[in-house]
Amino acid sequence: MSDEYEALCLSVYSSLQKIFRKQVRQWEPEIDRYIEDKLDFMLELIPDLDFISQMAAVQKKLIATGIPMCVPEYRAESEKVFTAEGMCDPNLALNAYDRNEPVNVVPNDITFDERGRIYLLTGPNSSGKSVFMRTVGLIQIMAQIGMLVPARK
Repeated sequence: MSDEYEALCLSVYSSLQKIFRKQVRQWEPEIDRYIEDKLDFMLELIPDLDFISQMAAVQKKLIATGIPMCVPEYRAESEKVFTAEGMCDPNLALNAYDRNEPVNVVPNDITFDERGRIYLLTGPNSSGKSVFMRTVGLIQIMAQIGMLVPARK
């Protein structure tokens, strides 16, 4: 009796499996469209998520260098002000850190406001003019994308 029951079960399960496969194949295009409609937006997020991940890694590494990091304070665009106290070049800090060297970067201050929006930067060759300008630009960009910036304030 149990052999007959087992044979019946196998027959029923086999038939159900065939029916189910046939039905699923019919539903497959609908399921694919649903998934595409509902999950397509996630594919568009991949570059943004990658960018955020990379920026978090850079920020974590900058913190590990030991240079001062701060949360930028945002002002209204109409104020036309940019102030950085004790700003450090993130490239120099990261390069020294990657080479396992002491991170010795020279901090600098700058203020752009109604009293001075244009500066004349002079000095002898290899005195840090380009590094200073790059640091100002990088700090501005880092602040705009929501990162901590390498400065005391």
